[in-house]
Amino acid sequence: MVHRVTRDDTTSTVEGLRPFAGYLMYRSIIADRPAEDWTFGELAEHSVFNEESILCGLDRLLELAEAGPVWYPVYDKAACTDDPEKADVRFWFFPADPKRKVPGAPFIIACAGGAYKCVCTMIESIPVAARLNALGYDVVIPNYRVGMEHVMPKPLEDVAATYRAALARKEQLGLEGTSYVVCGFSAGGSLVSEWGVASVGYERFGIPAPRAIFSIYPSLSPWRCGPAYIADIMFGPDATEETYAPYDVPAHVNASYPPTYLLFGARDASVPVKNSVEFARALEEHGVPHRVEVAETAGHGFGDGRDTDAEGWPVRAIHFLEGLA
Repeated sequence: MVHRVTRDDTTSTVEGLRPFAGYLMYRSIIADRPAEDWTFGELAEHSVFNEESILCGLDRLLELAEAGPVWYPVYDKAACTDDPEKADVRFWFFPADPKRKVPGAPFIIACAGGAYKCVCTMIESIPVAARLNALGYDVVIPNYRVGMEHVMPKPLEDVAATYRAALARKEQLGLEGTSYVVCGFSAGGSLVSEWGVASVGYERFGIPAPRAIFSIYPSLSPWRCGPAYIADIMFGPDATEETYAPYDVPAHVNASYPPTYLLFGARDASVPVKNSVEFARALEEHGVPHRVEVAETAGHGFGDGRDTDAEGWPVRAIHFLEGLA
């Protein structure tokens, strides 16, 4: 496939991507260099992420950015004055292919991962959004607040604010209703799974429950079974079991937990598979509509699944969604 964006480009060498420099891999540092200074090919070579997937996603972003607005603020000026980090909380809007748009379908909020210290949108949410667009679904991609210590519950607050900001532009974006799905990868998978816990997620913020959750190789409950540094970033090094407890997703699954599509790699060396297995067991025990898939040869960070045995998962996740009563 011939791409408009090439493996030798960076965000600064492609005019249509320059407005997003610093956001496509928000706060990501690789080998002591900001990720935006790496070519897209270098990023693929120094990670598990698929080069073809990255380029396809960026082609789609470039296409949309050339057609009109695609990048929107979430918080108003007053909120950003009170907390300057909120100025970086924005969202990309990826509309469905108009020829394939599913009437009345929920829009999908897709949260990239990055261990809560960065947001790897370019290599997770954007390629998946391009595939979901082709399936007829609108996608909202938030850039949420991250940090080095005690970031929770800021990312959850940003999901809530992104939902409201998208609906505030409902007519402009062409959204047909208020129904939505949350999808996340790694730390983003943890985030959207926590969003499904009413007491810390959707209900706390006065927002309807998501139609479904797509939890993709989530870094769940790291305080119970590593990696401990993620727990420190989420809650600080002095956090206690009492601090962690409200965010322990498997412990809070009940019959009203949102329908869930859970996918993880059996060879994940970055986050414990055990935690996803416990999540799957909780969904089963409480009768939550769910589909659990284990990619037997995949590890962590496979994004849209291209060239792994997770290939095609966005299609299967949509089939799960469309099969819900």
